[in-house]
Amino acid sequence: MKRTRILFSLVVLLNFLSHGQTLKYEFVKNCLIFTETEIIADLTARNFNFVSKETVNLGDPLINRSDYYTSRKEGSLDTAEVAVFINKRKASKKSVVFSFQETEAFANYNALESKIQGGLKSEGSFHSDKFDSYVSKYSFDDNYYYYLFKDDYIWYIIVSNFKLEETYFTLKSK
Repeated sequence: MKRTRILFSLVVLLNFLSHGQTLKYEFVKNCLIFTETEIIADLTARNFNFVSKETVNLGDPLINRSDYYTSRKEGSLDTAEVAVFINKRKASKKSVVFSFQETEAFANYNALESKIQGGLKSEGSFHSDKFDSYVSKYSFDDNYYYYLFKDDYIWYIIVSNFKLEETYFTLKSK
């Protein structure tokens, strides 16, 4: 009986820890509205780890100089990751990049994609030369834009308060 309780408690704890690192739709939808303090509190409550402030990534203008958070534990060899890059340097141009890598993270992506499709206004899709992928675009309140796409084995959701089609994705005519 005692072993059963311990085993049950362990299963509940592991289940809690594995679901603690998922992003919620409300967070993704409103991430540009939240203050830095609210973002840090939400990510910390979900067991995300702060990696670096103003991460240097000269190859990607949305990630360069962003604050970087990850679901991956320090020293872990696990390849699954949900990464969050928050770039709010300029009030006029804010963006948050969410990347989902490997199977555990894909479940979180799929749940968010479903809620985005049902809760936001669809703006259609277009092909990105940069990522050689089709990008689905959604909007909220005509001020926030949500881009969903896959690049190799990583799924992305990018939220911005400015349109990215021509400046970031480089449109390709069909």
